[in-house]
Amino acid sequence: MFPKKSNIIDVGTCHGNFAVRLASESYITLGLELQPHSLKLARWKMKNKKLGVMANINFVVGSASNLPAPPSSLDCVLFLETIEHLRESEKALHEIGHILRENGP
Repeated sequence: MFPKKSNIIDVGTCHGNFAVRLASESYITLGLELQPHSLKLARWKMKNKKLGVMANINFVVGSASNLPAPPSSLDCVLFLETIEHLRESEKALHEIGHILRENGP
């Protein structure tokens, strides 16, 4: 398990279930999703769960093959139920390796 305040990206966050849960447990979380309408639901869930607007979570529209994070900046990448939907899975895996910190937290 990663220490609280670790930086985590949820690639293919869809409706943000994991991202919202991680943020509510004090992780710094980025939910990435290709479909903008899915992120609308993710933001609604945050408000509906009375989490309001949390400073430690952000949702962005983007692609797994072009991750919006600087090199070696993240402690963990969630990549759940995603790879089988990608056209450029090798590029996405390369991107993940590029943004992860070498030795973790």
